[in-house]
Amino acid sequence: MQFVSLLEYGTIALLAGILLLIVMSSRVRRAAKSKEPLWRPVLDSELARWEALTYGQLLEQLVDLQAYSVDYQGKTFQVEVELIENTPEYLHVIVAVDDGELPESIKPLAESFIRKKF
Repeated sequence: MQFVSLLEYGTIALLAGILLLIVMSSRVRRAAKSKEPLWRPVLDSELARWEALTYGQLLEQLVDLQAYSVDYQGKTFQVEVELIENTPEYLHVIVAVDDGELPESIKPLAESFIRKKF
């Protein structure tokens, strides 16, 4: 009898946790979307900077995740650049930007590009 009660409490706690995650996920998406106009110019600038590099330069600079800050219109933004695919034919690079404020920064604004080897 007591085992069933504990199981029921565990199920209720699990369902409450799942509901909380769904609600928070929705809030994070809405909050991040409201920041997109502020983050977009920074992402576009950083994306252009990284896209201008050659295959060899990208490979050399993206051995590890690159994380740094940039200032734009008096605000500081976090930028992360990562090599997510390295195949014999191409490199796939992702660039992500956020302003470090929660909850929006849980879902940064990001785009990726492919640099062909030849």
